[in-house]
Amino acid sequence: MKRIIYLLLFTLTIFFISSTKVSACVKGLNVNGSTYRVQGHQSMWLPNGSFSYEGSLPPSSCFHISSSDIVTVRVSGSNFQFQPHKFGNADITVSVDSSCLCEGISSLSKTVHFKLSEWGLRSLEVVGYQISPAFYNGTMDYTLKVPNNIDEITIKAVANYSTSTITGAGKRKLNVGTNKIVINVVTVEGDSRNYTITVTREKPVNPTSIKIKEKDISLQVGESKELSYTL
Repeated sequence: MKRIIYLLLFTLTIFFISSTKVSACVKGLNVNGSTYRVQGHQSMWLPNGSFSYEGSLPPSSCFHISSSDIVTVRVSGSNFQFQPHKFGNADITVSVDSSCLCEGISSLSKTVHFKLSEWGLRSLEVVGYQISPAFYNGTMDYTLKVPNNIDEITIKAVANYSTSTITGAGKRKLNVGTNKIVINVVTVEGDSRNYTITVTREKPVNPTSIKIKEKDISLQVGESKELSYTL
């Protein structure tokens, strides 16, 4: 009878240990936020995503996230955060320590892809004029009105990132009426933005009369005087 009891206790103990091991090991890994894009350099930690798994082990003891020279990544519970350092692309790998894996699983990992680019323009101006509204990186459309005698303007544009390509800036000819000028900026990662300046060149004036402001004018022989007038 004792032998049967011992055998039963031994079986229960093995079952308990086996159950504990299964519940405490990691069988699967799921990462949310597999692709993330940021705009420019950041000085703060930004939330990127989270990971989930089967098991009950503390994340800090089993999970590792690699960093790179572009971003530093840290684990906070079942979430991860990152701090960008410079522009570019970074592949960050979330992996499970081999000692935490369930039996029959050799490895568990997932790669998170980051794209760090500062889109758009840092500045945009028409030399000698004020566009409306005042320039802001996130504002895509602007307007400007110039007199009829202005048939050319000069547009200056500076990208946020020095390796970006800008087209549409420089000297631009104007037709009478509405002129839509598009300035395009493309980052090294291929992100593209269009800024549009709608320039209105006024129509020529066809006067029907002229009015001289001065009333009485006295001139000596050979003398001249500049007159003020309105059309």
